[in-house]
Amino acid sequence: MATFQHEWQLYPDTDYHFFRLTCTDSTTGKERLRADITPDNGMNLFSLQVDGTELMMDRGPIVDNQWSLGTYILYPSPGRMEKAKFTFDGRKFRLQPNWFDNQIHGLVRFQRWEYDEPTVNTDGISLTARIEFEPDTPLYREFPVRNRLEVTMTLHETGLRYDFVVTNRDRDNRLPFGLAIHPFFNIIGDRRDVRLKVPATHVLENVDLIPTGKRLPLNGHPADLREIHSLESLDLDEIYFGVTPDSPPIIWFDDSDRQLTLTGSELFSHCVVYTPAGQSFFCVENQSCAADAHNLHSRKKDSGLSILEPGESMTAWIDLTISRT
Repeated sequence: MATFQHEWQLYPDTDYHFFRLTCTDSTTGKERLRADITPDNGMNLFSLQVDGTELMMDRGPIVDNQWSLGTYILYPSPGRMEKAKFTFDGRKFRLQPNWFDNQIHGLVRFQRWEYDEPTVNTDGISLTARIEFEPDTPLYREFPVRNRLEVTMTLHETGLRYDFVVTNRDRDNRLPFGLAIHPFFNIIGDRRDVRLKVPATHVLENVDLIPTGKRLPLNGHPADLREIHSLESLDLDEIYFGVTPDSPPIIWFDDSDRQLTLTGSELFSHCVVYTPAGQSFFCVENQSCAADAHNLHSRKKDSGLSILEPGESMTAWIDLTISRT
């Protein structure tokens, strides 16, 4: 059995507040899991600890109101958008470039979200927050479709779950979007002590990290992660396709005897793997679509872009499940 609690804290030397959600063993009184989440800066899960071991890489808030690492929520355009613009249903959208002349990682990761007080339920402790694109707001000026993204993050006995609701609140326009999380995981121990498996079916061809719309078979591809590989042999920045709830990405942290499974609902058919050589972090990201999905869609390429009609809603979920190996 477990008990669940929360605290509202101020991040040191900043004006950012965060919720600390904890799961404690009822018998021993020992803390099993801890999650730190800041609605003041993008609903960023910047700390996830299991038995005192930190899984997330966090360097704290930096300049220009931006949290550097942790776990971003990416919406409505995960990954890179070429030239920071696209056309949809005859309307031209222009976003603010933030990666050379492109846009990267969407619009909500550094925003303040409206939130409710955490609630304890049969599954654990949950924190619900939402962000809205409404006229006369900076978000709407970049992406002029009225819509709402709501997320409930639940700390349970074996990990943390995201439940998303996307709603098109516009009376006249369809909503084209992608959705993802972008966790920066710690390399615990040496690179050889962290192993990955991504049972996808394809990897996306890209030019300068912008997908072309072509899906490549994994047989013989150097980025094939259908079998387990340690980080010692990996230096990747790839987007995979064909991930399903029955075949999720898995991370093994051998140094701490832990396994992390990143199961997503059917929406999350893509997965980004970023394992830069020489860095102390790596990323495995459940993603609903390809990078540059809006432009690929306009060129009638496979992209995974989701589209909601006026008044329509969609739900999706991701569960980060931690177990012993």
